[in-house]
Amino acid sequence: MAEKFNNYRFADYKEQVIYLLRKVTTVSVETMKIIQEMKSP
Repeated sequence: MAEKFNNYRFADYKEQVIYLLRKVTTVSVETMKIIQEMKSP
């Protein structure tokens, strides 16, 4: 029965998760920089 379920283990996807978090963080920071530049005259 347990074989039918895909047990998600964070350790199996650690590198991909770190990569995606880094990418999202970078985009967020860059977006904030652009917004600040647009606000300044």
